[in-house]
Amino acid sequence: MNPNYLLRQSDILPEKCLDMPITVIGAGAIGSFTVLALSKMGFKNITVFDFDKVDDVNMSCQFYRYSDIGKPKVEALKDLIKDFTGNTISICNEPYEVGKFKGLVISAVDSMAVRKNIWKNQVGNYDCVSVIDPRMASEYAMLYTMDPNLEKDVKSYEKTLFSDEEGVQERCTARSTMYTVNMIAGHTAKAVKDIATKADKVPRIVNWDIGLNFHQCWS
Repeated sequence: MNPNYLLRQSDILPEKCLDMPITVIGAGAIGSFTVLALSKMGFKNITVFDFDKVDDVNMSCQFYRYSDIGKPKVEALKDLIKDFTGNTISICNEPYEVGKFKGLVISAVDSMAVRKNIWKNQVGNYDCVSVIDPRMASEYAMLYTMDPNLEKDVKSYEKTLFSDEEGVQERCTARSTMYTVNMIAGHTAKAVKDIATKADKVPRIVNWDIGLNFHQCWS
């Protein structure tokens, strides 16, 4: 790797922090761009789960090429990350069902049922330092950064795990926008940086009404 590759961030994100294991579950809009951001930042130990294939409806706000349509998302993402960063990610072309992970878990999924399952499997797993859950609609984003071994985080986060039926169902033509994806992926990458560097304050809960230009963050 070019020694100058990470030079301009070295005072912000030291190289010694870049070996943290990161598991990203979901390679859609948020997941694909978060993996790109983390790889650009130099994180080397990234594993991505997804069982879906690239579709033409993904072209507006996911990190894929038209030539990737029909390919498994994780395989296309692995090739793109290699081309854009020189980094090789690990991939699992299958749905997440069970598994405890080391380091940090990013729950970039659409299903609340899957979110619940990811969280349930990390609670009490002392190898997992944090679960990051980014959520978005067309012009609204939320971010939860929770320690699955901290009682106050367990109680706080589990209140947000409603059923899929209770969730707001956006029209199929108003579900996502590229700028919202990039904003929440950037916020997610910043939370990873804070955890990796053991920052004094980490953005635990973020509410961001992008359409109304209103942002709230609690550490």
